[in-house]
Amino acid sequence: MTIGMHFALTPDEVRRLRDCPDAESRIELVIEEFEEELVGTERAFGTDKAWYAIAECLCMDAEDTAPLQLVIYGGEDLGTDDDLLALVTPAQCLDVAEAMAAFGEDQFRANYGRLDPEEYPIKSDEDLEYTLENLRGLDEFFRGAGEAGRFVLFSVLG
Repeated sequence: MTIGMHFALTPDEVRRLRDCPDAESRIELVIEEFEEELVGTERAFGTDKAWYAIAECLCMDAEDTAPLQLVIYGGEDLGTDDDLLALVTPAQCLDVAEAMAAFGEDQFRANYGRLDPEEYPIKSDEDLEYTLENLRGLDEFFRGAGEAGRFVLFSVLG
């Protein structure tokens, strides 16, 4: 499984991303520019390989998970079948932050316990802690992006 990264992008950066002629050009922009310039700053948040478990646990219950679905899989699909690029607007970022804060760690732990070990074979107490470590602060990352008028791009690249 590859590493997941969230990037807080300015409207100009999003325009440049959307102006790319195809998904491969967008991926190149993410790798050559956003990763190079933003990783290690407050405008990037890594979920490492925990992104899949995060998505599964946040979206396990069908009732009103729309903002939570945006955390990983985003609103606007800019990627390919093999490379995930998902873009969330500033307004959606604020909705995500609010939904994540309301969701809470106890509910996340309960949902992790409900993961099917056949579908998620690395399920363990250690993996739960690893996943939570990579989740903590993500709600504030979305809140900060939304309040600053930034979009959030989630990427998992081949």
